Amino acid sequence: MKRIPVLVLAALLILVGAAGCSKKQTTTAPPAEQSEPTATETEKDTSTPEVSLTDIMKQTQNIQGAYYEKKSTVVTGQGTVTSISKTWVTGNKVRIETESMGLKTITIATADGNVYSYNQANKTATRTSPANLESALKWAFEDPARFKVLGRETISEQPCVIITVIDIPTEKKLWISEAIGVPLKTEEIVDGSKTNSEFSNIKLGLQDEGLFVLPAGTTIIDTPRLPGH
Repeated sequence: MKRIPVLVLAALLILVGAAGCSKKQTTTAPPAEQSEPTATETEKDTSTPEVSLTDIMKQTQNIQGAYYEKKSTVVTGQGTVTSISKTWVTGNKVRIETESMGLKTITIATADGNVYSYNQANKTATRTSPANLESALKWAFEDPARFKVLGRETISEQPCVIITVIDIPTEKKLWISEAIGVPLKTEEIVDGSKTNSEFSNIKLGLQDEGLFVLPAGTTIIDTPRLPGH
């Protein structure tokens, strides 16, 4: 058996070691397609900007007409009363048909600015105070200083801003839809009685003009005016 010279053996050991190191480096290097994503790929802005109350009021003022239904529940010490109403609005003209405790009432605000309580049975219309009539769009034409923002809440998948009226003796809150500017819910407490209202089937757009006209042959009755009015 021939002996391998020491110098040749040392050279062989160096070559084997170098080959081992080279193989280790190629197997541990990460593939190009598995490199870490950049910051722009991982960072996503999922926040939804809040719409200011003044912007909601401005867009609501541009609504020319609407139809909606409302369910109101009044809770007092004597019990609970529920009413269902349908409302049509075009500009300053309003028609509200309400049913509560088996009684039906119709209130109409006509183009001349008068408000009437219409009785279908005897075809009479009692002229009433405009203060007795309020549509869901009226809030947007008030002074913004009357309202205080309490927070935000989603109702029926619609983001709402919650506001309260600060210049009245009662407690009143409204949940205003940011998208359409119409209340989806209201709460009011007056002398211990609590009224909750929910709005549904809201449709924006001009309504039939015939809804805001008293039928032909209607007898108009004026309510007595109080002294000083």
